[in-house]
Amino acid sequence: MKHLIIFLVMLTTTLHAQEPYLLGKITVAQLQQSPYKKWFNNQHNNYATDKKTMAALQPLLDSTVHITIVMATWCGDSKEQVPRFYKVLNQSIYYTNEVTLICTDKNKTTPDGLLLDKNIIKVPTFIVYQHHKEIGRIIETPATTLENDLLQLLLLQRK
Repeated sequence: MKHLIIFLVMLTTTLHAQEPYLLGKITVAQLQQSPYKKWFNNQHNNYATDKKTMAALQPLLDSTVHITIVMATWCGDSKEQVPRFYKVLNQSIYYTNEVTLICTDKNKTTPDGLLLDKNIIKVPTFIVYQHHKEIGRIIETPATTLENDLLQLLLLQRK
């Protein structure tokens, strides 16, 4: 039994090691290609957004809003939350070219130093800017739902 457990741990580690880590600035299209597309499409397609929250969110996601997502392809929370966040943006008819997507290593750094001034402690981190000023973050997992947390950040700016 002990040998079986060791074998399964080694097999799992080997399987995860086969997926190369992306680093630096990437595009969502890269996550929609092998080997990442399996987890990306699964989370994106199976996430059910709240229609009422989405209706309130859509008019607030305008051209003054920019979002930076810091994630890691080795991170389980990133594999879950980033595809779901893109579903929220897609359903909001938000122009996702206004999203900067940055992949980090396990030290929360990139080879080109993109994260030096971002104070990233956990991934994923969704940094929301309005008029080029940071208005808030969703860190690792949402407090309620991704769409509601994003809505609350944008509503706070309106007060």
